[in-house]
Amino acid sequence: MHRESIGIETMEVVMMSTTPSGNAGPATNDAQSLRGPARIPLIPLGLSLSASLAISYLLCILLGLFGGWDWGLHQPWLQFLPGFTWLTWPSFLLGLAESIAYGWYAALLFGGLYNLALARFGPSR
Repeated sequence: MHRESIGIETMEVVMMSTTPSGNAGPATNDAQSLRGPARIPLIPLGLSLSASLAISYLLCILLGLFGGWDWGLHQPWLQFLPGFTWLTWPSFLLGLAESIAYGWYAALLFGGLYNLALARFGPSR
C-alpha cells in the first residue's frame, strides 16, 4: 500500500508503506529500524556547538565594544576563558579559540557518553 500526498503550501511528500507487521506507517530503511535509536554524530554536533559558542562570543564582544565597558559584560569571559583580558588581539583570538574548544568538549562529552550508554543499555541489548 503506497500513498503519496503533496501539501500545497509546503510541497511535502509523505510516503506510506506497509511494515513487516502489516501496519501502515512512514517508509523507513529496514536496516535503520533494526539498529534501534540513532547515535549522535559527533562531528556535526561538535561543529554546531562550537559555531554557536563562537557566534555568542563574537556577539558579546561586539556588544561590549559598542555598549561600553561599564556594563560588566566582560566579567563572565574573565571567569570562563582562562587568559582572556579585555581586549587585545591575542586575548580576543584566545577567547575565540577557547569558545570553540568548549563546544568540542561539550560535544565529545555529551555525544560520546550518550552513544556509549546507547550501545550498552539501548533497546537492542
